[in-house]
Amino acid sequence: MRGFMFLIIFFISADFIIAREAVPEAEFPAQDDSEKKLRKEEGWICLSADTAMYSFDALCYGGGFAIAYGRGLSVGIKAVYYADTVSFTDVFEFCFLLRLYFKGMEAGSGPFMQVCAGFAIFFRRDDGISFPAQWGAVNAGLNAGWRFLLGDAFYIEPFINAGYPYLAGAGLGVGVRF
Repeated sequence: MRGFMFLIIFFISADFIIAREAVPEAEFPAQDDSEKKLRKEEGWICLSADTAMYSFDALCYGGGFAIAYGRGLSVGIKAVYYADTVSFTDVFEFCFLLRLYFKGMEAGSGPFMQVCAGFAIFFRRDDGISFPAQWGAVNAGLNAGWRFLLGDAFYIEPFINAGYPYLAGAGLGVGVRF
């Protein structure tokens, strides 16, 4: 619980510092409309390192990617592959995502909530990966995170999640806005 509170306080204070250092738009010369259209940055691609609790015994570790379109409200897809180190069951998740930034419809950074829904397919490693898989499940989750911009295009975003069929998880994404 202390670690979770530390993360929340860290994210809030980091965003406050970034916001205080921002320079008002009035200090910049006016841009023509063609330059503004090129800087919309409404799409994004993200690579992530994820963990999820698919069992009470141990965490599953995985990696994936997400691609979405939208600035304050993003719609996209996410795919993650997890490996379980205890029960030797691997999981492939494919989800549709809907993300909302708390700073409004023009936001592309800061705190966000994300809803994911899709399916999870389970593979037993000792049997070898074969298609179709032995069994699958509906997958649904709620993510909370914070996007930190690194310049105009790149970003990192730590996040936590809870859902079904996993219990909880966390991860770190690195991506680019275009």
